[in-house]
Amino acid sequence: AQERPDVDRIQHPGRAEGDRDLKFHEFIAVRRAVEATPDSPQRRILSDLVGTISAFAEGSADVRVPKLIAYAQLLEHDARYEPAADVYLTVIELATDRELLPLCYQRAGVCLRRLGALDRSAELYQAGLAVASENGDQFWLLKFRISRALLEFHKGDLPEAERQLDSIIADADSQGSP
Repeated sequence: AQERPDVDRIQHPGRAEGDRDLKFHEFIAVRRAVEATPDSPQRRILSDLVGTISAFAEGSADVRVPKLIAYAQLLEHDARYEPAADVYLTVIELATDRELLPLCYQRAGVCLRRLGALDRSAELYQAGLAVASENGDQFWLLKFRISRALLEFHKGDLPEAERQLDSIIADADSQGSP
């Protein structure tokens, strides 16, 4: 049967060229799969996310990002680091609010560090540090520097981790931070 684009597809205006549109029956299958899962915090967040995507596809305001962040945090809390990192990385692609990006870069980096993907984690910390610097966000600048020091610790380079942490403490003291 020939598809009717206005009924059988959900259009995504920000989709990268070459990606296919989500078919309506695929979306319904996802909705039904979520509804079939036992009641839990994951089901509630996924159900909210499915509703949000549906509303967005119909032209409502985009509120996917906060729902995705909540889902990523829940996955991370449950030590499901690979899917959590994937969701954080999805938020990085979707987010239009640059203030949310440092959180996502940092948490994705932590998840990947816990999975042993130390090089990828370092790349995310560096990208997040650049965004925090562009935003002028001192809190996230400090947080990324600490994350990078902890990464050195996990790599087994204790002298470098200690040197970085001492530098962070000295800089915080000179800025009057508690």
